[in-house]
Amino acid sequence: MYFENKEKAIFASYLIRIRFPKNKVLPKYYWSFSQTEKYWEQARKLVTGGGQPQFNGNILKQISFPLPPLEIQHQIVDEIAAYQRIIDGARQVVEGWKTDIDIDLTELPPDGADQWDYASIGDICKVKGGKRLPKGETYAKDRTNHPYIRVVDLIGGSVNTNNLRYIAEGTFKQVKNYTISSEDVYISIAGTIGLLGTVPDELSEANLTENAAKLILQKDKIDKDFLKYVGMSDFVQQQIKKLTHAVGVPKLALERIRTIQIPLPPLEVQRKIVAHIERERAIVEGNRELIQIYKEKIKKVIERVWES
Repeated sequence: MYFENKEKAIFASYLIRIRFPKNKVLPKYYWSFSQTEKYWEQARKLVTGGGQPQFNGNILKQISFPLPPLEIQHQIVDEIAAYQRIIDGARQVVEGWKTDIDIDLTELPPDGADQWDYASIGDICKVKGGKRLPKGETYAKDRTNHPYIRVVDLIGGSVNTNNLRYIAEGTFKQVKNYTISSEDVYISIAGTIGLLGTVPDELSEANLTENAAKLILQKDKIDKDFLKYVGMSDFVQQQIKKLTHAVGVPKLALERIRTIQIPLPPLEVQRKIVAHIERERAIVEGNRELIQIYKEKIKKVIERVWES
């Protein structure tokens, strides 16, 4: 299992020094329980050192945990290990997958060229920046009709709505010209630079931070999802890296966005490529869900022993 927070990482150096009576405790069994919240509720009360947690053998000896017979411990360890193997395999899929724009060269253009044409973003899109909140204005305390999308909300080619901010009507009137449509593609230009994606329909016409820009597409030339995915590719990301102005605070200027080159097959081919990527993405998301399911299974195995 991996450490999920700082205090558990600190604890790792002490775990390896514990010696267990071979006829009473399996080290892997103890390790499993050292990752539970009930175990750490005890550890937090016993830890010393203030800002830098300190553990020692005397503290560890005071932490209690369920101790079934060795045979049961073996069963628990084996069950958790089986679930962990599934988690590890699924995580390899999730972490290893990346957008791969693979133009199908068997569908060559009519002139027999060996590759599709390329175009700069400025040739097929209008590039417009977002807008910071006016001086003296802040986010609304309550939800309003005007969501304000920040770079921190841009994730996975879409928008994470879990911690979305909103602005009041008076603030919106001052920045009403800086919204993004669900038909546009966003690109982050400061902070985390080079994130591309689209906003869901329910956030269409939301306000956009000054740390991102919107790409207004020529729909007869480029599919929004194709642009989103090609923007995630190494081919485009390497261009973004080179174009990012690194004097002072790194930022990707709007005029530089317009120079980014992308492959531009016909719309029909673009949509085929998007469909292929979406099928792959669905498999990846399935593996992401599988990780959560089996984490819960491990949690239930351990809780079952605590409750017995």
